[in-house]
Amino acid sequence: LVLLGKKVHRLVLFGYACNAVLLSVVFVNYVAHVGTITRSTATAWSARVHVVGHLILALLLTSWGRTLSARCRPVPADWQQRVHRTEWVVGQKSGAPIPPRAYETRGEVVLGHDHNCRWLGVPIGLHNRKYFVLTLFYGGLMTTFAGVLSASDLASLEPSASSGDVSATHVVALFLSPVQSLLALSKIGGLPVAFLLVILDVALAGFLFLMFSWHLTYVLNNVTSLDRTDRWDVGKIANLSQCFGRSPAGWWLPTDGVTVDGVSWPTRKSGVPSDKERHED
Repeated sequence: LVLLGKKVHRLVLFGYACNAVLLSVVFVNYVAHVGTITRSTATAWSARVHVVGHLILALLLTSWGRTLSARCRPVPADWQQRVHRTEWVVGQKSGAPIPPRAYETRGEVVLGHDHNCRWLGVPIGLHNRKYFVLTLFYGGLMTTFAGVLSASDLASLEPSASSGDVSATHVVALFLSPVQSLLALSKIGGLPVAFLLVILDVALAGFLFLMFSWHLTYVLNNVTSLDRTDRWDVGKIANLSQCFGRSPAGWWLPTDGVTVDGVSWPTRKSGVPSDKERHED
């Protein structure tokens, strides 16, 4: 138990450290592109860029905050009456029966458990899975957006840039191609902050979008990092709705959209119509 407590403590500390690093990346990008606070009036971004950037940032921080702060859903007292005994799961820590797809971790039973996120230091389950996936998406979108702005700054430093008139194609090339960025660096000389931000944002955007596509695929197939059987797969849209809600307009917002209780899970054999059957009806 002592060793287990030390391991959990180390994971929590590692999660704190990763959150601090990610928050620092957001802060550095914000300071670099916030506008006339740190930039001259001549190089400030337009109002449209500020609106879009702050919208992405607000969605990212809200999703991120809710991922960290959302509390695990309580296990209903009568869950054993709702679920057949054959679907009960033995708790990994206590040895007591717990609902299907649940997991015991850090003294709590996490319904719809997906995994324990080392990067954020919290368990991901039914209570915060949507927020977690949205954090990955908006994190990738934010670093892509900031990286393109940094690439534009880098392009404007090149000797060939005339009066700040830089083509969008060249900016995208600097963002997507490390070779192009290095060529631009050789022309500029020195090591401008814009170059470092481009490299940082490209790496993070690639990592976050990769993780987003990975976890979104899990949601669409109704599997988790620990359970990849197709037993719970009732169709892509139905699977997504369990976690993200029934309204497509709400899928993009960090709001609670869970439509299952985390105890009684629809299965392929439970009579729940699939997406194809709904369409045919």
